[in-house]
Amino acid sequence: VERDVAVTMPLSEYCKYAERQVDDCPLYIFDDVFLDTERGAALASAYVRPRCFREDFMSVLGDRRPPHRWLLVGSERAGTALHIDPLETA
Repeated sequence: VERDVAVTMPLSEYCKYAERQVDDCPLYIFDDVFLDTERGAALASAYVRPRCFREDFMSVLGDRRPPHRWLLVGSERAGTALHIDPLETA
């Protein structure tokens, strides 16, 4: 079984998949762009960083900043196995 393979599909197709899937390890959406788009602005503005995390240490990287927020959506049983943060941010 191959894991961690990126698949691209329209959201409408993912919704159909999510409703009918019975997979042991279902696909989930892991998107690092949507919250920075016009369509994702309302959702992005609904989140406020906790006061203890207000200082943004990665802002000094400017255009070289790696992705720093994601939209994750999954159906029942979707998720990721315990892993090490590849950006070592935690």
